[in-house]
Amino acid sequence: MDSGILSQQWAEFEKSLSKRLELSGKKETAIFFVKKKFVERLWVLGAVWILYAVFFLDLVAGFGVGAIVFLGWFFAGINAPFSDLTRKTEQFEKELPLALMALSVELNIGIPFERGLADIARSGYGRTSAEFKTVFDEVAKKGSSVSESLQHLSDRLESRQVRRVVLALINAYEQGSRKEAGLAVRRIGLELLSEQRIKAREFGSKLAVFSLVFITVSAIAPALFQSFVIVGGLFLDFDFSPLQVLLAITVGFPALDLGVLGLIRNQTPVFLRDWK
Repeated sequence: MDSGILSQQWAEFEKSLSKRLELSGKKETAIFFVKKKFVERLWVLGAVWILYAVFFLDLVAGFGVGAIVFLGWFFAGINAPFSDLTRKTEQFEKELPLALMALSVELNIGIPFERGLADIARSGYGRTSAEFKTVFDEVAKKGSSVSESLQHLSDRLESRQVRRVVLALINAYEQGSRKEAGLAVRRIGLELLSEQRIKAREFGSKLAVFSLVFITVSAIAPALFQSFVIVGGLFLDFDFSPLQVLLAITVGFPALDLGVLGLIRNQTPVFLRDWK
């Protein structure tokens, strides 16, 4: 690959990582962050290398396995700011429709917009309440306008859905009466609830397949492996050592189970998860 393309890609990644670090409150440069994660995880290479060499008596393969584990953990570390921002955004979006519906009720009965934001901030909507508290504090303590504070919310979370909601809230605040603002906020809240219902139905149709995959990996595959070990040892030219069988049963198959469970969790809509 051309060095110019690599330099451009690195510059884009560095810029994006720097912004994520700034949003997460970490006062360090992207290069320093990457170097720190590299050094923090370097011991994994040596540990896996030594353990593999002790158990399997193969230094070359041990180094290869250690390098793979090290690289996986290293890239997971430098991806943490991105995944943290994604998690915060998902937590915010989880109860956002209910918060918007509550805000629309208050606007419809004549409560000022700023007061409605404060009530959401004091309510039990998890990350949604926390972010609206930040918005209200910017208005009440720093003198920012409601529109500016809402725009800061959109900048912090960087989500298409959040941007859409923020634009709707700003338009409702600036262009309409309280009643009209309440109707506009209620409309966007109902749209978000409708989207959540659609996602829930789609996940329900996939859940049966996920269940079959998990049953296969957790119950059928270990039983077939044990049968294969017994038959292979008696009639075929397969020789499994006791250590290999033990590691497969105690490490390999549980790792597969965890992988399938992780896949199912990642496919689960955020509003159906328990984040607490």
